[in-house]
Amino acid sequence: MLFNEMKQSISHRGNCLDNASIESFFSHFKDDVDFKPAISLAELKGLADDYMEHYNGMRKPWNLKKMTTA
Repeated sequence: MLFNEMKQSISHRGNCLDNASIESFFSHFKDDVDFKPAISLAELKGLADDYMEHYNGMRKPWNLKKMTTA
């Protein structure tokens, strides 16, 4: 299904593992980032971009014995 040139990213049968990684990211994002004072979408996007850099490169996940992936 296309909507505004976007394709759906989940499987057709609704496998819950399809969204596990993004659900984990947003769970941590809401806990770690003070996003409520953001007054514009651009400011919120900047907060998300900064956190993605931290999440993917600098945080210490439990399953990697608290070592970064970078």
